[in-house]
Amino acid sequence: MTELSASFSRKSFLQVHLILYGISREIFYKFLNGVIIHKPSFRFKNNFRFYNILRTLGFIRREIGRINPSGE
Repeated sequence: MTELSASFSRKSFLQVHLILYGISREIFYKFLNGVIIHKPSFRFKNNFRFYNILRTLGFIRREIGRINPSGE
């Protein structure tokens, strides 16, 4: 994902966004400055898995709405 995002971010007509989700949201590799990373602010707790999955889906939906990939 690091290599793909770096390749896409070098194109001036593209804006690259990555949405991180799941239990661990650590970033292991350095991304270029042109890559915008979105991470939920809440912690994913496995003992409340169903609730956290719903929260994560809501987060992804809101972020995609903010990013507005269709440009409308």
